[in-house]
Amino acid sequence: MDVEFRTMVSSDKKSASSKVIHYRDEVRKATAYLRTLKDSVNLSYLKSESEQSRKTAMNRKKGENHINTKIDNSLNNATQALENSRKLVANSEDIGTNILLTLEDQREKFDQVESQLKGTKSTADRARRILRSMAIKALLNKFFLYIVIVFLAFLISVCAYLKATK
Repeated sequence: MDVEFRTMVSSDKKSASSKVIHYRDEVRKATAYLRTLKDSVNLSYLKSESEQSRKTAMNRKKGENHINTKIDNSLNNATQALENSRKLVANSEDIGTNILLTLEDQREKFDQVESQLKGTKSTADRARRILRSMAIKALLNKFFLYIVIVFLAFLISVCAYLKATK
């Protein structure tokens, strides 16, 4: 029975343990009672072999049989309760195993999502850098065009001045 207790949940252990202790106490009491009955029957049988003492011995044996029946019933009830407890523990174990498998699957999915997010983040960062460099190049090209426009306007003005002075 100690082996069965090791596999039980602590809350079930306390309940089953108290029941087993209760049944053991009942068995001890019944055994002690049976011994005293046996001793008293033997003594009375040895002292007097009369018919009446034989009848008394028979009645006591019937009492012993009744007590034995009660003890057997109590032990059968205890065995049934332990069997039910074992079934509950096995069922709980199955449920726990299924939950652990589900959690493991979810963890794998979260890891996959995390790696995909890291890839997406690095792609977005790279795109941001490319856009920033394109914006800087656009500003530099615009500035360069303004300089070219100003230079060409200056050249046109110089050409017009030279043509006008000639």
